[in-house]
Amino acid sequence: MENPFTLTFGQKPTEFISRTNQIGKIIHTFDMENPSNKVYMVAGVRGSGKTVSLAEIADHYSSNDQWIVLRLSADTDLIAGAVSELTRVSQFHDLDLGLNLNLGITELSVNKTNDSLEKEAMLRNILEKLKNKGKKVLFAGPYVNRQEMLGAWSFTGDISDTITIQQAAEKKMENYEVCFCRGCPILPKEMKLDGFVNYKEEEFTEKEIEEMLTEAESKAEQADVVVLALGEHFLQSGEATSRAMIEIPENQMKLLERIEKINPNIVVVLFNGRPLDIRKIKQRAKAILEVWMPGTMGGNAIVDMLVGNNAPSGKLPMSFPYCVGQIPVHYDELNTGRVHVPGRDKDRYVSKYLDIENKPLYAFGYGLTYTDFHISEPVLNKNTMRKGEKIVASVKVKNCGERSGAETIQLYIHDVAASVARPKKQLKGFQKIELQPQEEQEVSFAISEEMLRFTREDGVFASEEGEFEVFIGNSSEEERRAKFVLKSE
Repeated sequence: MENPFTLTFGQKPTEFISRTNQIGKIIHTFDMENPSNKVYMVAGVRGSGKTVSLAEIADHYSSNDQWIVLRLSADTDLIAGAVSELTRVSQFHDLDLGLNLNLGITELSVNKTNDSLEKEAMLRNILEKLKNKGKKVLFAGPYVNRQEMLGAWSFTGDISDTITIQQAAEKKMENYEVCFCRGCPILPKEMKLDGFVNYKEEEFTEKEIEEMLTEAESKAEQADVVVLALGEHFLQSGEATSRAMIEIPENQMKLLERIEKINPNIVVVLFNGRPLDIRKIKQRAKAILEVWMPGTMGGNAIVDMLVGNNAPSGKLPMSFPYCVGQIPVHYDELNTGRVHVPGRDKDRYVSKYLDIENKPLYAFGYGLTYTDFHISEPVLNKNTMRKGEKIVASVKVKNCGERSGAETIQLYIHDVAASVARPKKQLKGFQKIELQPQEEQEVSFAISEEMLRFTREDGVFASEEGEFEVFIGNSSEEERRAKFVLKSE
């Protein structure tokens, strides 16, 4: 897999979002005023972020403008015409929180005419709850008939084009007995949000808020399944929206808790712009469908997923923390000096929490669908690689369920020992395959020496001899591995 910096430049973007980064005690940025300068990191492409020059950084940190470490030259042609160019490039590259490569694991297609939007999903058997036609289904929550679900960075979007969940369900669920209610406002009465847009949320009296909740409870008693559409306000995520507590708003959690006491058959459709602390949701819901901010056709996509017209096949591009105290949590973390071994919880002086597990609630690359897949242990065609050669790593994947489905098979590699600390594993490739019930397919990855390179202690981007571990699975939590050795000759 290509170096993310090289990959960014290879896309020939016409505009950069400048980003200031402190590596050690050195400040790195992209100098838009002097594009011939070297570049250390670029946060993304095609944006309108504030340009930060080296001179501006120097005013705050140092008079020395020799900032750049990684020797990558910027091409002035990349910036030419940035203001007038209308094309938007969708790639985004960032080294934080496990997002070191834009690998397309989560597939999103949003436009005003596409009724078959795929969405990421974390779920346990939604289809079993909704597959029988004639069921009584209650849709409740502030996002049931809400059009504001385009996200914070959607200034050109028109919310009047949005198909809500209620509108889609009325059209697509003719064979079900469905009803709808708001249940609660999207935010508590005392919470006010200021954003980049002239936007004011609808206000309600205490009496109106209580009546919403009472209506939801009454309708939940009569329903076979309750679908709760909950989540963040679009102004709670995005630029300049840091939060210390990353749960859904308190009034929405109150709605979930009250409904659960009446009807435990709950499916949560989760709207959010960042990974959230959803422990309480997981405890109370039979299934969770992660839809982020799905855009204008989100309502159609969500209902199609819920009733089984389409099957989820997305994977999480970020780990969801167990709780906020676990952050930062990402799959490609470094090993510590005293690693916690699962099952040996009595070992005290190791890297672990006393009150929670080490692993996230949902890991990078995770995502379920309406069938089950079995993935065999990885097999290598040889155990030694020399420069210029390749090793082929393979697994067999079988659809063990009763309906067709898609699975994303992910390749991770761990450099066991190197001149600098290396992550526990890094995503190096993926393949998305579709299998019919009981169908089996072999999936193979060709591993080259180029995929093993990193910035070494001497500052050179290259590989080093030694042992490597190969993991192939359906998420970053895969622990089964095969090993090979890289030799220079």
